[in-house]
Amino acid sequence: MEIDLGRFQTSRGTFVDAWIEPNYPALRGGVVRDSGFLCVEEVGWLEGRPEAIKMRLESMSEEAWRLQDAVGHELAKRLWAERRRYDQEPFYLVRDHAEYGRLYFSPAAVGDGGPQVSFQTRPEQGPREGLSIPEASAADHLQALFSHEYLFKKWPRMPTPNDLASSQSYGRTISQDILDKRARFINDVRWDFDARLGQAVQLATGRQPLMDVADLARYQSIAERTTRPAGRDFVSESPQHYQWFDDAGFQRVSPLTAEQLADKLFMDGDMPASNAYLTAQAMAASTEDWRWFREKRLGKLLPAVGTLEELVSFERSQPVRDDAWLAQAFSAADVCGPQAPSASRIYSALEEYVVLRQQASAKVQARHIGVPEEAAKERLALTTDPYYRAAIEALDYLQEANAVREPVPASTPKAVDNIATIDEHRPEPPEGGDDTMELSL
Repeated sequence: MEIDLGRFQTSRGTFVDAWIEPNYPALRGGVVRDSGFLCVEEVGWLEGRPEAIKMRLESMSEEAWRLQDAVGHELAKRLWAERRRYDQEPFYLVRDHAEYGRLYFSPAAVGDGGPQVSFQTRPEQGPREGLSIPEASAADHLQALFSHEYLFKKWPRMPTPNDLASSQSYGRTISQDILDKRARFINDVRWDFDARLGQAVQLATGRQPLMDVADLARYQSIAERTTRPAGRDFVSESPQHYQWFDDAGFQRVSPLTAEQLADKLFMDGDMPASNAYLTAQAMAASTEDWRWFREKRLGKLLPAVGTLEELVSFERSQPVRDDAWLAQAFSAADVCGPQAPSASRIYSALEEYVVLRQQASAKVQARHIGVPEEAAKERLALTTDPYYRAAIEALDYLQEANAVREPVPASTPKAVDNIATIDEHRPEPPEGGDDTMELSL
């Protein structure tokens, strides 16, 4: 399918036809998305004429420069803006209306009454104007809109009976053309993309991608309040300090929830209860939101991350600490970092913990080499230790859940990740950037 943009004059005085060629229109995140090709061809183009213009351009800045060299700065700027509009929000038809300007027809719109035929202006600056018409009555409304355009072109002359008849025919022809192109484009859209992506992500990570607009907004709001600060640039006994650091000065594995922070500010921060509540609600996620966020971000990794968090908290409380392991484990289990925890790093930290515990137990047993009863008692103490067993069970869980396809050596914490740790909720790059190209599944 070709989405006609019109015929334009280049800086050299020649004329070119321009159109958008859809690439992979699909329903992604609840809206139709695509990154199409901008095609430009000189009118009267002849085979073998080297200076003739015939281009199929991708969404990259190098292609924009090629276009400018071929058609001139002003036209290239105009055509590239059309390509950017399509990438930001695909359209199946562009039509210039004599009174309302350039109209862009969007492929999918749903209102209270079901499917809608939607179109709008898309100026470079200023607000859009547009209209959504129920699909059932779209033909009549579009016919009226373009019949009016036909008569508007005749203004201020009073229309004749022939003008009125011609306006009806004109409006009917345009209306049918719009609906035909809408049907063709909609037929090419991969409407099951979200469902297939959900199945793939669910299989790989146990996480279901967020498709609902309200869920996306909720996730983003929680993420903003639970992103770990890069440094420690706030004073002690401040709300931020209480939220992110414990009484011993360690960074909290998980930040305080709004309810916990309110209690902390009231009990230890000498803040009035009402002020503590309002401050905590503005800074931290509620207990319910934090539990929901962790489930959405971690999926099948949630139990293993929970175990690793408990191990970090326990080992911090010991008189003798392995700071290297603590740093590795804390980083691997950090739900509040810029990237979601990966299975291989979690597995490495858990396996390293098991190895360290076994080595420590072996040293104790070696001291009792002549006393079998004492050595057996040490072995029993290790195998029945709840934290050691929790680490073993978490490793078994990761294997059984297919989170890690093969064990990752504890000595190589930076080994290649063996799971597709897709983090689909990260912010998207700015729309319409000339230096980016969307990859289609």
